[in-house]
Amino acid sequence: MQSEVRIKEWNIIETKEDIDNLLSASFGFHDTIVKKIYSNEEEQLVEVTFDTTLGCNIIVRFENEVEFMCEEGYGNIGEIIGASIFLEDGFVYWVDTAVESSKDIEQDYCFIKSRKVTWKMEIK
Repeated sequence: MQSEVRIKEWNIIETKEDIDNLLSASFGFHDTIVKKIYSNEEEQLVEVTFDTTLGCNIIVRFENEVEFMCEEGYGNIGEIIGASIFLEDGFVYWVDTAVESSKDIEQDYCFIKSRKVTWKMEIK
């Protein structure tokens, strides 16, 4: 019976339910660390590996019209208490704190936005 179960390697964020699934899988990004950022401007791609410190990494791909203000190692001193993910004007936003709109993003927040977001979990 279990051999019939198919788990998607990459999950796409298109709805509130998709967001809730990622927040649940990542424990709300509580105490995560931005372990690695891969950026390819030509492909309009930013891939962020978040170390959850709970035995797994969450890898999130941001594609198409990507804008980000974040760096590797962010979270090492507990900066990420939790994160917000929301949909606005055709973009998906990930922000390192509780916000509900892009208008609430302050200059010193770690954030990433793009038109397309996919994610997967990687067990360490």
